[in-house]
Amino acid sequence: METDYFSIFIKHISGETTEEEEKFVHQVTSNDENAMNLYNSLKDTWIESEKLKILFDSQKGFQKFQSRIHPHKRFRDTILKIAAIFTALISISTLLYIDYTNMETVFAQHELRKIILPDNTMVTLNKNSKLTYYQSRIWNFRREVSVFGEAYFDVQKKNGAKFKVKTIDFQIEVLGTQFNVVSNTKKCEITLSEGKVKLTDNLLPINTIEMTPGEQVKYEKSNNTFEKKTVKPQMYSIWKENKIILDNFSLIELVEVLEIVFHKKVIITRNNFHRLSGSAPIDDLNILLSALSELMKTPITCKNDTIVIK
Repeated sequence: METDYFSIFIKHISGETTEEEEKFVHQVTSNDENAMNLYNSLKDTWIESEKLKILFDSQKGFQKFQSRIHPHKRFRDTILKIAAIFTALISISTLLYIDYTNMETVFAQHELRKIILPDNTMVTLNKNSKLTYYQSRIWNFRREVSVFGEAYFDVQKKNGAKFKVKTIDFQIEVLGTQFNVVSNTKKCEITLSEGKVKLTDNLLPINTIEMTPGEQVKYEKSNNTFEKKTVKPQMYSIWKENKIILDNFSLIELVEVLEIVFHKKVIITRNNFHRLSGSAPIDDLNILLSALSELMKTPITCKNDTIVIK
């Protein structure tokens, strides 16, 4: 795979692809997780190489500057001061470069994980999900994370400093807010609970979408379509409590929760059910469906991606 995609990815990152090649890159990174990982790795390497280029240019610039000035005694102090400035800048650049490689990655495999970031931002990571973020000093300069899977963010405000979340398809930019993110090889979905965010397309940065509370933006990769709609944000973050609370729920509300939390299609064969109240854990779908079946006095089955309430 890497032999086939390497050259065209490099061309795309450096801005040299044709329109047809750009469409190809967008398609392959949307449908192939390995290709997406390769593209992101190459892009990160390109960015870091540009930083090193600036660093080396700074060193050469000082050497050139020094060679052009004859070191008369009256210029000695001035030259030393300039040298100190260049040295400090180079040292800081080197320090930041080293710190950029200091990343923390958290995996949530079979259970939810709660992560407190260096600025006290709280992240709840769903099962089978991954979060990567910068550690130590760099966090003060770059509040930025990457997520694959599903995560809920409660972002702390910090003197107007922006907070960025990278997904396969979008970069999410916020100040202080709460939102849910689903990002995988099939779709990207952002649901905003409070605050305001701006989404930027990774492959076409000119494409941006601004969101307000109660809105959801969903990108379906199978047909390359976007949908922006008004939803009930609390429905999309039920999973982070690891249980479902039915507070006089109608059947339609129950169906909505099951489809959102478990990403399955729910089919109803009849609709003469009373409203439902109670609670149950959601870490095991079979146990939940068994409890619902007993509560509703009706058989409930699950096969593949479909739940049937009979």
